[in-house]
Amino acid sequence: MKRQKKIMAVLMAALMFAGISTGCGKKFDAKAYMQEYLNASYKQQFTEFCKLSEQTEDEAKKVYEENIDKVTEEMMNVEGQEFSDELVEKYQNLVQTMFSSAKYNVVSAEEDKDGNFVAKVEVEPLLVLDDFEEKVTEASEEYLTDLTEKLLAGEEQPDEATIYEDIMTIVYDILNEKLSAPEYGEKETVEVQISKKDNVYTPEMEDLENLDKVVFNMHK
Repeated sequence: MKRQKKIMAVLMAALMFAGISTGCGKKFDAKAYMQEYLNASYKQQFTEFCKLSEQTEDEAKKVYEENIDKVTEEMMNVEGQEFSDELVEKYQNLVQTMFSSAKYNVVSAEEDKDGNFVAKVEVEPLLVLDDFEEKVTEASEEYLTDLTEKLLAGEEQPDEATIYEDIMTIVYDILNEKLSAPEYGEKETVEVQISKKDNVYTPEMEDLENLDKVVFNMHK
């Protein structure tokens, strides 16, 4: 189903926080910076990141919350349908829970000859999306079979908005159940380049997006 594939495709925690300046002889701890960058992106842990960067906690929180809203909107973008405020809030909480379930650890950060750094991040892939399509397909078919039986029995047909709300609730319930007892795959190592430009260090977005794919086991 296209809906299931889209949900997996938009699940990205990669954020573009402000870079860190190294002016005035300030020493750059790339390993610590990368760890706290990820903690802010996935775990909503902004305090230590903001001590290292040039963003305030309010600014970092705003970037995080805007990303949650963006991912939620994309996940629920179904042919122009609108959903109840209650279901939207459930999906926002679901996305936050999925992000916070990420398991990773920055094990090293080595400087190259150009003054950039390559951070090695050890990741345990979250397996919440494994067999997701199969479970959604099965549950949706059961829902449609039950709906057909009700219609044949003379019940009134629900409108399109109600049907879409029910289907998206099914998707939510499946993901929420899997997140209640998350399973993880074997550790993998992902490299993220932290590039230096005008004495400002910033992680490469392409590498962060690749890291997301491994974190959520969407790379295989």
